[in-house]
This record gives sequence, structure tokens and C-alpha cells, in this order.
Amino acid sequence: MPTLLLPPRFTSDSIRLWQACVAARWDTLRLDRWRAPEGLDPAETVVYGGYFIALANDLGISLLVPPLDWLARLPESLTRRRIRFMTLAEARTLPDRAFYKPSDDKCFLAKVYDRGAQLPPPGELPDDVPVLISDIVTWELEFRCFILEGKVVTLSPYLRNHERLETAEGEFPATDSELAAARQFADHVAAAAAPTLPPGVVIDIGLIQNRGWAVIEANQAWGAGIYGCDPAAILPVLRRVCLPTQTLTNSDRPWAAAT
Repeated sequence: MPTLLLPPRFTSDSIRLWQACVAARWDTLRLDRWRAPEGLDPAETVVYGGYFIALANDLGISLLVPPLDWLARLPESLTRRRIRFMTLAEARTLPDRAFYKPSDDKCFLAKVYDRGAQLPPPGELPDDVPVLISDIVTWELEFRCFILEGKVVTLSPYLRNHERLETAEGEFPATDSELAAARQFADHVAAAAAPTLPPGVVIDIGLIQNRGWAVIEANQAWGAGIYGCDPAAILPVLRRVCLPTQTLTNSDRPWAAAT
């Protein structure tokens, strides 16, 4: 029986996943502090929450993550914009006005910078911080997609014109035509990119003004917000990306996060 570990802080996402676990007859354990509980079987341990990366070794598990440069390696037919991947030291030398973001954490603010020299200076952050630099585009609608073994298992809109879509009732609405178009593009991306991604992953897609549907980014499934996605469909994705380190297979090992 899997046990889903949840973070100390209560959120709507963690509550919905807890409810899904009750329905699926999974055990759950909410931490009272960020410390690995003793006595858990790594083969049955599943986590949800970004900080669990710091507890992975103590839990005896490996967490699967997408490659840092994945977005930059996609063809422009899927991104609808130019995307480059480089170190922070290299990015500081660029004269380009572009969207700059760290590719593995939030160590600096992801936004449009007039030039690379405006990024955090030497000494403030390590020179080897990986950075993604994208052409500036306008996103009209954005969706989150949970993917398992190359197939979209649930998706939800979350932003429209940069505004969160959530209603007072906790719903994330979109029209039938928008949902159908998003699903069609997400299915195409999931199938096309399956060999370049871990078996469980989250991909964000969106509609770019005057350009069409495009990939926004990839995220680790065990740390991604779920918005209006079906929590029951998310549980198998989480289990697939939380694996016992001692029995990690050669096919899964390349996706394991460094801890």
C-alpha cells in the first residue's frame, strides 16, 4: 500500500490529494516538520511537495525530474519562439532584451530583462547557475498537463491573460473548444517528447498571441501545483516518479535528481 507524504503546510492541493488517497485506499502522512519519518518502506513511499528533494536520501528514494535544458532542445514548431540554454555567466554577456529565468529553481526573478547585465551580478549567485532565455511573447491562455508514460492523464487551465483563472468555487473554467484544442496539442507534445522526458512529468502549454499553441516549460510532477487537474489521475504519476534508490533501473536512473 503506497503512503503519500504531504508537507506540514495545509494547501488546497495537498487536501485534494489526501482526499484522492482516501478514495484510492492509499495511506497518507502529513509531516509536522521537515524531517524524514522513520520506518517507511522506500518501495511504497510517495511524496508531494518541492522541499521533499532535501529528504529524498533519508527516505531512500530518488525523485525523477526533466532535464534542465529540455525546453531549449525542443523544435520551434513546439515552442513557437527561440529558446537558449546557458550558464548565468554567459547570460550576463547577452545584449538581448528577452525573458530570462533560472532553469532549476527560483534563485532569481524570472522576467523580461533589457539585457543580460541586469541579471544578478558575480558574487551574488554562482556563475554556473543554468538559465533559459526566451523570445518575448504574449500568453493568452495557459494549461498544466500531468503526463504518465507519454500520455496526458489530466490537464487544467490556470492562467488567462496572466490572471489566475480560479473561481470562488475553486474551479478553473475554459470553453469546450479551448479544452479540446489544449488536449490535442498536449497529446501531440506528450507523444513526441516522450523519449526526452521522465515517465512521469508535468508540461505546461499555452496559446501565444498570433502564434498558436506552444510548450511553456516542463516541471517535476512531485512539486507541481495541480490547479483543476483530477487528483485521482495524479496519484499514479506521483508514484511513478518516486522510486526506491536501491532498485532504480537503468532506464529511470538518467532522470533521477541529484541530491
